[in-house]
Amino acid sequence: MTFLQRVHNVLSYGMMDFLLRQYLETYYPLKVKHNIKPEMSMLESQRQAEIMFINGNYPLETARPLNPNTIFINPVVGLPSNQVVDEDVAEFLETAPAGFIICSFGSYFTMMERETLQMFADGFALLPYRVLWQTNGDMSNIKLADNVKIVKWVPLAQIMNHKNAKGIVSHCGINSILEATLAALPVVGIPILVDQFTNVDKVVALGFGIALEFNEVTPQTLSSAITTVVEKPRFRERALHASRILSDLTSFAPPAETQAHWILHVTKFGGDHLRPPIDDSYFSNLLDVYLFLVLILVLIFGFNVCFWYFCCVRRCRRNKQSRKHKQK
Repeated sequence: MTFLQRVHNVLSYGMMDFLLRQYLETYYPLKVKHNIKPEMSMLESQRQAEIMFINGNYPLETARPLNPNTIFINPVVGLPSNQVVDEDVAEFLETAPAGFIICSFGSYFTMMERETLQMFADGFALLPYRVLWQTNGDMSNIKLADNVKIVKWVPLAQIMNHKNAKGIVSHCGINSILEATLAALPVVGIPILVDQFTNVDKVVALGFGIALEFNEVTPQTLSSAITTVVEKPRFRERALHASRILSDLTSFAPPAETQAHWILHVTKFGGDHLRPPIDDSYFSNLLDVYLFLVLILVLIFGFNVCFWYFCCVRRCRRNKQSRKHKQK
């Protein structure tokens, strides 16, 4: 990274570190309940971990060097479901003349206002495809077109692999994106919070999706984005390429076996030979960045001191001149 990128990275890390501290401490009672070093904070426990697992793998992860104690676990998604799809839903999907689109935002639709839900419904009404809309939101006052079907829950991984599936509209939670990648489905991403923005950026960079700003979505932009990813072959081609990579990685490194192997390894031998010393002294490699930030703060503080000193001096001089005029 360039120097300015490193500065940006440090500031971003500091903010995320603060937010993570607040988030992790909500789970602190679990450490106390199970007597897992209750004297140590959750954040400190995380920093001292001998091994860390990341749910995911390339191509969705950015190519970068990793410490020996950081292990990718291929996504545990797309597994066969024992749930049978309801007959009416199965018929809706099987008889879709132009295919169907999946729309799922997890639990976020339950928080949306009626106007937002109606906007999505109006956008779906403009499509030539059927739309399977998974939501637990209150849809009682929403006007739906004949091509839209509401379901409370379906096995999405199973539905994504349906022969008539054409694409997915998603908030881009990591599990949804991993499932869509494995199913080779083009994505219209509308991120709402946390990692969803990064996830949709990866999808766009890989070429199998389009990103929309949640606050700027209209029925027209929504329907246009969906039509684009479905009808332009390059989106499906890039999705298929990403799917083949992820599927190949999963085939020779099954998630459960990989994780069990490394846990047993660390249990037997400890993790000191995997954990780099930099984990305990990472601040020393960023001295130039910290000095730069301190210099900025000193300059800002110095400017403010000089500014207020100058103002006070001018004020005092004016008061003196005013008193002299009164005395004359």
